[in-house]
Amino acid sequence: LNTCDLDMDYLTEATDNMYVLAGRNSLVDTNVATASSVIGTILGMCEAHDEQLRDLTFTVQGCGKVGSTVAKELVRLGAKRVQTCDLFPESAKIDGCHPIEDWTSTPANFLVPCANSLAITEDVAKNFPESIRYCAGATNSPFASQEAKDIFASRGVSHVPESISSAGAILADSVEWWDIDLYQTVEPSLMYGWIRSLSKVKAHRMSDLADLKAHNMADVLGEVTPGREGDPVGKTFPDWIRENTEKTDTLIIGGGMAGTSTAFGLAQKNLNSILVERGSSVAPPTASSNGDSRMYRQMYSSEFFSKMQATALERWREVEEITGETLLQKNGLLFYGEDTGETVEGSVLGAKQTMENLGLEHTFYESGDDIAEAFPALAGCKGMPYAGVCEDTAGHIKASKACKAMITAAGDSCEVHANSKIVSLDVKANSDNKDAKRICATTEDGLTIMADNCVIAAGPWTNDVLKMADLDTLNLKVWEIQWAHYKVEKSVADSIPQAFHFRKGQTAEDGGLYYVFPASATESIPDVEDGYTYVKVGVDFETPKGDIEGMDSFDYNGNAKVLELMDGWVKEHLPNVGERIDAYTHPYTMTSDSYFVIDNVADGVSLFSGGSGRAFKFAPTIGDMMASLVTGDESPVDLAPFSAKREALAAEQKASPADATSKVAEEALEPVAA
Repeated sequence: LNTCDLDMDYLTEATDNMYVLAGRNSLVDTNVATASSVIGTILGMCEAHDEQLRDLTFTVQGCGKVGSTVAKELVRLGAKRVQTCDLFPESAKIDGCHPIEDWTSTPANFLVPCANSLAITEDVAKNFPESIRYCAGATNSPFASQEAKDIFASRGVSHVPESISSAGAILADSVEWWDIDLYQTVEPSLMYGWIRSLSKVKAHRMSDLADLKAHNMADVLGEVTPGREGDPVGKTFPDWIRENTEKTDTLIIGGGMAGTSTAFGLAQKNLNSILVERGSSVAPPTASSNGDSRMYRQMYSSEFFSKMQATALERWREVEEITGETLLQKNGLLFYGEDTGETVEGSVLGAKQTMENLGLEHTFYESGDDIAEAFPALAGCKGMPYAGVCEDTAGHIKASKACKAMITAAGDSCEVHANSKIVSLDVKANSDNKDAKRICATTEDGLTIMADNCVIAAGPWTNDVLKMADLDTLNLKVWEIQWAHYKVEKSVADSIPQAFHFRKGQTAEDGGLYYVFPASATESIPDVEDGYTYVKVGVDFETPKGDIEGMDSFDYNGNAKVLELMDGWVKEHLPNVGERIDAYTHPYTMTSDSYFVIDNVADGVSLFSGGSGRAFKFAPTIGDMMASLVTGDESPVDLAPFSAKREALAAEQKASPADATSKVAEEALEPVAA
């Protein structure tokens, strides 16, 4: 109609502020509100039919402001596949989605119309691929005729009408009508969460009343549609906010290694926590803490970290004892290669020196021939100017299982909210009232969390959270780190050690740090072929893209050149290993000196970040250190080297991580109590 704000102002004034609901003077986005009702409807239908999003393929027809929001949210919620289609193909290119040309002929389980009315004709309804089971979206009047709607129903396609699925903006209008002040001041995520909740309940009830039968859906609509009598539904919004507010001692943002270990550390001090993780579970597939294996070792160039590992190993054993899980597997670790000087992982000669200084058992190999003789799988070492040092007591940690185990060990003290994202964080909510909770956070689905303290453990999203809380950001970079699995005969795999290879880069893209895990460290891929298994190989340097500031430009597809380097390294160093079967890219959050950040960054706000690819092995001790920041108790490890106020975090740093690490190591105080 080409109306604008001036028109709305005129109409509002002309009706004495009584009859115009324009969705204005508020942070609430009516497009997102509509998308929220679509998502709520989808969740309600899936819940009623006992369906999991991870098992369903969705087609979102129309990728405007509402459709694109719905598609992104389905991806975030873990849908098996989200297909997008739009008259303008560029609009269908949404991260995590699969653009398609013809929505009417592409198989899907759930059709989500978010475009033009009357698009589902009799022909479309009759010929849509057989996999279709559900239909709900934002489109008004999606069916061209009653006959088209009946055809879908006769085929068993359950449809929740737009009076529920597209009601989001109207529900927001109801709040505007009932309490204009609330509408204009409310945190938008609360509104979206309320809309999602209402729509989910309606869709679930409608499905139940229909006995989960598509042909009954239209008959029960009247039973879930409110009449004109009584108060508007917007009146229930304040009560919903109160009912969806939780209080806790500590809010933990992030469910990776640092978040889960902090939950465990706080539980050991009898403190409750709520952990919010944006992914589908703790240590989700998109995070650096996910996977089968991480190395543990005392073999460091820095005595600081060697001693810190000794402390952490004791705590790992306690986690294993509490949960009954076996999380650590001893299989030794070999450092070998050229004299590269210090790197982010140390060096062969530096590690040898530390082992000698601390009196730790190790074996030193003076040449590449010695290494090849001791480890026949590393035949590529023959004749090379290498040295090696092996720590027989090192091994690997079952990473994803370890994060889950720490949550288990925390018990009832920690409440986990997965698939939930913090969208508002006020760390000074009640600064003038000492008796009130000072942290107030809101999640994307409308939950309000009040807490005495907040722990930010958000990995590569750290600076996003700091900005949200109006706190100073830190000089953190994100690396795209790649790894893969390679097929190998079991007879060969038995002789492949856990190893780290140091070499001077052979090309501009080659960072020179490569590692291999033994086959026993790969559990997520079953041995599907007799006589064969898999080993994990990866690099410890970033892709040619270099440092990136955050996750907006992160590419989970990685870089083809790095994969070529990995394949070449395998052929050279593990000549009897077969083809690569997959490839992964995970984010590492890096500091320029390779020391972590473990510090308080505001009153009641503690932070861990900058794991720099080597923090996981220390997890339970890091949790204890974070808990000490929250409580003010003495830390088991000196916190000074991990200060958020150190120079490396305050300004752009171009010094290499190895140089900075050596400097910090020299200046660090003795880190571990005897």
